[in-house]
Amino acid sequence: MSDTYHKSQDLYFNFFSKVKNLTSSLTDVYKTYVETDASGAKSVYRMAPHFKEVHSIQLNKKIKDELKDSYTGEKIHWYSNSGSSLSSLSSICSRVNYPTFFYLNYNNYSKTHDCLVMDYVKSIARNCKRQCIVCVDSFGLIDGCITVSETQNENNELKKKIVDSCGSRLSNNYNVGSISSGRYRFVLHLDKISEN
Repeated sequence: MSDTYHKSQDLYFNFFSKVKNLTSSLTDVYKTYVETDASGAKSVYRMAPHFKEVHSIQLNKKIKDELKDSYTGEKIHWYSNSGSSLSSLSSICSRVNYPTFFYLNYNNYSKTHDCLVMDYVKSIARNCKRQCIVCVDSFGLIDGCITVSETQNENNELKKKIVDSCGSRLSNNYNVGSISSGRYRFVLHLDKISEN
């Protein structure tokens, strides 16, 4: 495990004003916040006051333990990922009580690790029955995850695969931020799974 990785792009609460198709404030509807592959607590600490439920999956146990020990509140639920957030993410998805905003961090921790983004979105689409928004951080920097021909753009092809994996639950998808820098966010809206 390398000690060098990029900090994820900080998420500030004003980002939510860029989320489309909302008829009221995002936190009026989406009352749960989940972040994956976090490398510190700046975003989760800023998000905690605005959401009823907060879940943070940290890159490693040491970071998680330090943050948990220094956190004086009770709202944030802490997890460590041991190389992948998938098991924690599946568990969280099955327990959320409200529509959920998922923030999937990109941190260049390792190519194998960041390439799990497609698996994360599939897991959310399959396991989270609630209405949700999935935000993939720095989508344009994720590379080397799929094989494409010389005439194809890898990010566009990865985006198509992710969109297809959401199936009929997907109601909208778009980019937020400058595509030229690669640090843009890819946002997906998933409808609630109706119970028969």
